[in-house]
Amino acid sequence: MRPIELLAQTGCLGPRTTIVHGTHADETELSLLAAAGARICVCPLTEANLGDGFLPVARVREHGIPLCIGSDSNVRLDPLEELRELEGIARRQELRRNVVPVPELLAIGSAEGARAIGLEEWPEVEADLAHPSLAGVAGEEVEAALVFGSGADVFA
Repeated sequence: MRPIELLAQTGCLGPRTTIVHGTHADETELSLLAAAGARICVCPLTEANLGDGFLPVARVREHGIPLCIGSDSNVRLDPLEELRELEGIARRQELRRNVVPVPELLAIGSAEGARAIGLEEWPEVEADLAHPSLAGVAGEEVEAALVFGSGADVFA
């Protein structure tokens, strides 16, 4: 029996369940997660550094399974880099750009993580718009510049 199947069979899979990694989940397991309203906490930098596999991003999104990000190896703690790597994985799997829209990436890096730990509200975090990585960026381009051109220090 596969791990997510075991969780489902023992009644441990539900809307408050967050599966960490999910890189080897098959279609049956993804269907179980979706039916239970569970989510996946993907750790793209950890998975890349360990050579542990890649989340099947398109299949997870097709199933409507919420994603959040995390880290469990502490190789590098940078939520924006995690989001970049997540989009990079999706790009390599789909062989195209802009697989996960920037607003969705930002939600994965904020609201979805808060929901994973039971928070319905979370503090506003504002980027330093004077940060050098955002120089000359304005309007709708700020979000994309945050995800694809900044590091965690933009929030310092």
